[in-house]
Amino acid sequence: MLSIDKFRVLFSVCLCGILAIAIGCEPKSSSDKGQATDKDASKLTSSGSKAADSGRSEKDSEQQTQSLTSGDPRNADDSSSSSEDLTTAKTKAKPPTIPESLAIGDVAPQLWIDDVVLGDNDTAFKPGRVQVVEFWATWCGPCRQSMPHLSELQNDYKDQVRFVGITREDKETVSKFLDQQAPSGEKTWRDELTYTIALDRDDVTSQSYMRAANQNGIPTAFIVGQDSHVEWIGHPMMMEEVLAKVVAKQWDRAAARAEFEEQQRIDTIVSEASRDLRAALNQQDWEAALKKIDEVLAVVPDDINFKAQRFIILFNADRADEANKSVKELADEFGDDPRILNMLAWQLATSIAHPDVDLKLAEEIINHAAELAADDPSILDTFAAIYARQDRFDDAIAAEEKAIAAAEGNPRMKQIFEKRLGELQAKKKAAAAAEEEKEAETNTDSTDSDDAADTSEAPSPETPAAEAATADDDNGTEGATSDEASTEDETGIEAEPESESQTETETDTPPPSDESADN
Repeated sequence: MLSIDKFRVLFSVCLCGILAIAIGCEPKSSSDKGQATDKDASKLTSSGSKAADSGRSEKDSEQQTQSLTSGDPRNADDSSSSSEDLTTAKTKAKPPTIPESLAIGDVAPQLWIDDVVLGDNDTAFKPGRVQVVEFWATWCGPCRQSMPHLSELQNDYKDQVRFVGITREDKETVSKFLDQQAPSGEKTWRDELTYTIALDRDDVTSQSYMRAANQNGIPTAFIVGQDSHVEWIGHPMMMEEVLAKVVAKQWDRAAARAEFEEQQRIDTIVSEASRDLRAALNQQDWEAALKKIDEVLAVVPDDINFKAQRFIILFNADRADEANKSVKELADEFGDDPRILNMLAWQLATSIAHPDVDLKLAEEIINHAAELAADDPSILDTFAAIYARQDRFDDAIAAEEKAIAAAEGNPRMKQIFEKRLGELQAKKKAAAAAEEEKEAETNTDSTDSDDAADTSEAPSPETPAAEAATADDDNGTEGATSDEASTEDETGIEAEPESESQTETETDTPPPSDESADN
């Protein structure tokens, strides 16, 4: 079972993907944390669990051949094949067999590469050399975050380890991405990355690794050992210690395989429960959804994603007290992790429409997060969201401006925050206009009341009706004046109850992920 630290590293603002899909929100794939779900999940995932043993022989692995790629123009001299030879080879080459399953300890499938857009074409497995095969995409925020780290590792290990990043996107898309400015703000991705970027050919490599290993989130890295066997599968930001042991021949492959198989068993249970959870959410059967969430948490008690989904469902079930209490418990449990604290406060401020959401608690949580990471632009952005929810637009605008300044080195994040600043300024203007309109209506109503009082005439005591009323009073009758009768009629009618739409609790849904930057 994965440790709580691993779940913290894997956590993303993408957050709550199952819930977002079920309730109709856009998936949070660009939370810029954890892993993003591949856009063509049907091509990368398989139903149910896969057998741990691939059933392939050692002979199959010996059929690996050198990659059929043209190489990076910067390293054209390194290519041992001419363009004509490569074209002929690609035409005649037969794709490798896609394995039914892939686990730690299995022989690594051959890489079926269409082209190399960065680095050299030396992607074939070689005896004595460790290779890291990483799957990524240009649209994936967590992938972009991992890339500088992979470059550092490539620099550290030099010829001992070969890093290859593989994407299923086309050459034009990847080339345009590489020519964009990297987060450092000093270089383009093409100049900053130090490892090979290759294009998958006909999705064969993705299916041979990702689908066969039952991996459905990117980035995902596969460490292939010196004997061409898979040593480890996981998030590239978590592999540094493992990689060092593999290179030093100190890695316990058998223990890693046992852990992997146990995780596959857990993933199967979680996957089946998640299908039932989605069905319950689609039907807005909150109690059934809570039951399924609890079943999952019994298997993965440290999973912050499901814990966060649980308190959102509690709000939907109109159990706000329990939901707020759950958030407080999570804030205490993860009190040393500013990213998770930021996520909790962000969810309370932006994802929960319930009137009893504890915004004071949200403010307490984000203040604590700021104590741990004062200069984190996403935390400053969450301050702005909380203030805006409280209609404190001046404070919200000031906080967003600070977030923009703190995000100076991240153009993409800065752009998102600038958009939010414009939205806050528009909301402030709209709120001011609404207040002016309300004051104008109040003044108009007051003037109309004064005019009505001035033009009304009191009934003359000499009218026949008044005389009749006086006579009745003098005679001691129980008759009522017309004004009294009117009052009786009004008080005898029950006021209509408020409509159901006014008393119903609004359904809570998480915000679209692409708008949430790192939150």
